[in-house]
Amino acid sequence: MKLEGRVALVTGASQGIGHACALALAREGATVAAAARNQQKLDELVGQITAAGGKASAFVMDVGHEEQVKSGIKSALAQFGKVDILVNNAGITRDQLVMRMKRADWDSVLNTNLTSAYQRHQRVRADGAGRAGELRSVKSGADRADDGDGARGSFAQYYLQRGGSGIY
Repeated sequence: MKLEGRVALVTGASQGIGHACALALAREGATVAAAARNQQKLDELVGQITAAGGKASAFVMDVGHEEQVKSGIKSALAQFGKVDILVNNAGITRDQLVMRMKRADWDSVLNTNLTSAYQRHQRVRADGAGRAGELRSVKSGADRADDGDGARGSFAQYYLQRGGSGIY
């Protein structure tokens, strides 16, 4: 159990990559603070982890809303005392040609995928008194997706992934 005594906050933990990360961290002994928008799926994940002998709690959080990020991280820190590992996994897409993308969709993707990752890093550092150790962001492989005309992913996906890659 390599991560025993460590606390991992995983966003987007209710499904997909975030769910898999939460389970893997728990298998390695980390206590998991699972965060996402869907309470039911979070409860199922916490149930899986605790049934296997691990420790976990659910924190409902829409990372696109700064106040929910602040309160969710504050609650996790109040319960566990620290966050050693932050997995910034939560994200959204609004796939379409950039020339047809509405500004509100663009802003929503930027806010959820970039700004909120920045806010989570800052909040964990500030509220956790700088005790966080490993802060990582997860990106998809959409920039490697070929849409058939030789283009690799959409411009928005490429831009967001490249823009977000410096938050490590």
